[in-house]
Amino acid sequence: MEAISDTQEGKLIEGILEIMAEMYSTDLSQKVKRGLKESAIKGTFTGGHILYGYKVVDKRVVIDEEKAPAIKYFFEEYAAGKTKKKIVAELNAKGYTTHNGKRITINSFQSTLKNRKYIGENIFNGIVSENSYPAIIDKETFDRVQERLKERAFAPARAKAKVEYLLSGKAFCGHCGTQLVGISGTSKTGDKHHYYACAKRYKTHDCNKNNIKKDELENFVIDRTLEHVLNPDCAEHIADMVVLEYQNSINGAKIKEYERRLIEIDKELDNCAALMLKATSAELIERFNNKAKDLELQKADAQSELSKLRLAISLKHTKQDILQWLNIFTDGEPQSIDFRRRLIHLFVNAVYVFDDKNVLFYNLIDETPIAFNEMLTAIKNAHDNANIEDAKSSNFKCHTPPRAPNLNPSGTN
Repeated sequence: MEAISDTQEGKLIEGILEIMAEMYSTDLSQKVKRGLKESAIKGTFTGGHILYGYKVVDKRVVIDEEKAPAIKYFFEEYAAGKTKKKIVAELNAKGYTTHNGKRITINSFQSTLKNRKYIGENIFNGIVSENSYPAIIDKETFDRVQERLKERAFAPARAKAKVEYLLSGKAFCGHCGTQLVGISGTSKTGDKHHYYACAKRYKTHDCNKNNIKKDELENFVIDRTLEHVLNPDCAEHIADMVVLEYQNSINGAKIKEYERRLIEIDKELDNCAALMLKATSAELIERFNNKAKDLELQKADAQSELSKLRLAISLKHTKQDILQWLNIFTDGEPQSIDFRRRLIHLFVNAVYVFDDKNVLFYNLIDETPIAFNEMLTAIKNAHDNANIEDAKSSNFKCHTPPRAPNLNPSGTN
């Protein structure tokens, strides 16, 4: 929201409001899904992309007699043993095109052969509706196609699981400053292990930074964030800071500014309309018409921002509201992937990983991560300041990772 300042406090409140809005959106999504499910059961079109071979008439999906034969040909020929490439070439030769009038490619029909809507089954949230899409393909042909797809599937690829590296873009090598990348390896026992590795060492071997296990680093960051950022004292400080920033950023002055802008836009629109009536050439009329369209877009944007501000100011978030919201993290389940993702996104700016310590920076939401030279300066300043742990204004923390028990204890400050 434009009304929020660009300070550290402003970035923090922006992140908090963003996740609060996400929670509201999730609740709204559930209500929308219920409505879409009811529409699907009734057989009415719920919007979105219309499948090739169909068209919408009076809010209901019907067979497109011009394009449906291409779908039928595609299924039947594939079931008979032809390759997708050959079938696509034949369809182009017959003059069939995509919805946009372009040549058909394999990508055009990439998911077509698995889509059960072509046999009249529309599955929405586990509910099967058999009156939403009229069948183009008979079930016997569809089943033969599925059998052939299974035979041609490459089994090892199906076994691959997508692994999310939660610190991507936030984790950096403490030796050279290069971003850490997610890698994996298979042990002699066949087990797969995941690591964060210095990109420079991984690609060019120009750094001596050791790899660190993915779960080990992510657990370290989560644990330290819960311990040092979301403890009761720090939560109180965050709540005070957010409420103050909220009061400074979201107020009546900004609302009046948008209201004045809307009045100005309306005057400009009236002026455009008057000039269009007096215009003596088609070129002038088109110019004033384009300006009016641009003003209408500006008006819509201003009205949207004004609505957001009015809603935000009516909510009047108190310190207790923020503390209650922060409890989502303090009382959350640290092993939940959604919990971990939100915690890192909201509070962690950057983590610099050495072999003997990790350096964490907090409270800079959606900013460019702390640069390598800034991190080195922060470490020097920390060592120069014997009371770094008592300096509440600092967001700098440097800790030894749990896997290095032989370090000098002074390195933990």
